[in-house]
Amino acid sequence: MVAPPLLRDVVPSSFLERVGLHRPELRAWALYDAANSVFYTTVIQVFPIYFTTVAAAGFPAAVATERFAWATTIAMTLIALVSPALGAISDYAGAKKKMLAASVAFGVLTTAALGLVGRGDWKLGAALYILGNIGVNASLVFYESLLPHIAREGEIDRVSTAAYAVGYVGGGLLLVVNAVWIQHPRWFGIPDAQAAIRLSFVSAAVWWAVFSVPLFRRVPEPPRLEAGTASGLRLVTTAFGPSCAGSARPRSCCSPSSSTTTASRPSSGWAPPTARRSGSRKGR
Repeated sequence: MVAPPLLRDVVPSSFLERVGLHRPELRAWALYDAANSVFYTTVIQVFPIYFTTVAAAGFPAAVATERFAWATTIAMTLIALVSPALGAISDYAGAKKKMLAASVAFGVLTTAALGLVGRGDWKLGAALYILGNIGVNASLVFYESLLPHIAREGEIDRVSTAAYAVGYVGGGLLLVVNAVWIQHPRWFGIPDAQAAIRLSFVSAAVWWAVFSVPLFRRVPEPPRLEAGTASGLRLVTTAFGPSCAGSARPRSCCSPSSSTTTASRPSSGWAPPTARRSGSRKGR
């Protein structure tokens, strides 16, 4: 698979240096924000409407909305329970990129499968929505854990901010295309709006997969965390250790194994990815 062109091909290097994207691995890392952001635009914005009007057709609107709310609650609960452990395991196993690849593949497949949800398929739609949320949020655990290993101490905030901007652009562009499909499906040879919506979910999956490629090509796997013999119990207690909420460094400060790492080798850590996406910076 050919990777999409990196930002250096269209932006002057002096500008890239100012925003913190002056090295290939930093640009590749930032592009993953454009990759996963389509889930938060196309899927999160469009699927709730599709669920209540098509997948849960035949139910009163209040019932359909309630069932979708339950699906969202289940997804967020599972993410909150699983993500800390995933972060700690990836630290000790030295497998951040492998676990990122697995979560991306899982999320891409479940997102594409949303295109199979038809009228009355509310159970399938709810299940796939839950699994897609788990995939994208799990991927953020590993994605954000890579930044401290490729960015220097004074670069992290600039790179993080630039990635947010790249994510906005990427997610916004595809959402605009999808909106045009849905409003005017016949312009593109699409039978109707429902088919256009299902095609939008598939397009989000393809976009997510394609723009993930640069990260896997350019960003190296961080070294395995050396912490002697880590028992299963220790991994669990480390993962759910003290929070560092309120730190000025939102991506990497909450380190599940912070008691055993140094500033030069921060670990993956976990802060709820949903908070990252729904907070004041992105507001998705």
